[in-house]
Amino acid sequence: MTPTDQAVSMIECAQRFMDIVKKLDMSDQVQDRIQIRIGVHVGPAVGGVANPAMPKYSLFGDTVTITGQMEQTSRPMEIHISGPTYELVSNIYECEVSEAVAVLDGKQKMPAFWLGNRIAADANTSSRKNVSAQ
Repeated sequence: MTPTDQAVSMIECAQRFMDIVKKLDMSDQVQDRIQIRIGVHVGPAVGGVANPAMPKYSLFGDTVTITGQMEQTSRPMEIHISGPTYELVSNIYECEVSEAVAVLDGKQKMPAFWLGNRIAADANTSSRKNVSAQ
């Protein structure tokens, strides 16, 4: 799989989660619906079991931290993607610039975007709104 294929797979998974949450029957609960926030970022990560006394597989690295920031700054029931993810999927999905950004070590800011609809395969891509990372 290419990095673009992997990013699209993550986004499609996130969209399936959203669809499942929207369809939940919460009629017998105190709260009539639940909402989730999703953040997507691409990059390298290291995984493994860090504590043999309480074995649990975990992921580590800047990619995991940035993904967490994408989720934390997301709006309920929307998908917030990082600049590097946008670069991979901008010709596949419509995206809107987000006011929220991930902050990396050294206070370096990373652009972020709100994921929109998938661009139709037969659509004229030159007529769609082009958003660039600033």
